[in-house]
Amino acid sequence: MPHVLEIKGGELLTPFNVFDVMDAVEDYMGTDIRQYLEEYLEGVESDAEEITDDEISDHYKQVLLNIRDETEEALRLMEKPRMDRKAIRETLNLIVKMIGREK
Repeated sequence: MPHVLEIKGGELLTPFNVFDVMDAVEDYMGTDIRQYLEEYLEGVESDAEEITDDEISDHYKQVLLNIRDETEEALRLMEKPRMDRKAIRETLNLIVKMIGREK
């Protein structure tokens, strides 16, 4: 789905893919800038390919274990005769942050 981008000066650009954007970069900023961006993006893509499925799997397993531990802590805090609402809130906020970082 194309986006409509406003170029400095008010002109509108409707790129249908990243190559259309790169063409606009070249038109407005020159070939050197386009080449720089292409090389940078190739490096980022190469770095992303180096991450293995096992590394991703291990990461998510560790995140889930950490969430489980914090959830158990929240349950333990709620079972006390006098609930410490602040401690429970802090534990639950930590869980929300851990989940949020994984988006």
